[in-house]
Amino acid sequence: MNEFLKMDIFFFIATAEMLILGALVGFVIWRILKILAHVERIAEIAGTEAKHLHEDAAYLRGRLLGALDAMFAFIPRRRKTKEKKEGADE
Repeated sequence: MNEFLKMDIFFFIATAEMLILGALVGFVIWRILKILAHVERIAEIAGTEAKHLHEDAAYLRGRLLGALDAMFAFIPRRRKTKEKKEGADE
């Protein structure tokens, strides 16, 4: 076989391999970017739901504390008074 024919066959096979490999790498990168976009959207939804859950918990805590205050309203309580800082001229 001629040396130049061997080189042509080698370069043809190497070029085909690089094209196929480049296409596969491009496809993998495209899929990873799509997955990351979905993960970002899921994280936004989770953040919104966490904020709503925090608001619901705060509302429930306020209602429960209000109910407990109403249940035990007959018990007199001593409330702490805020002490003035020393050296304050008022």
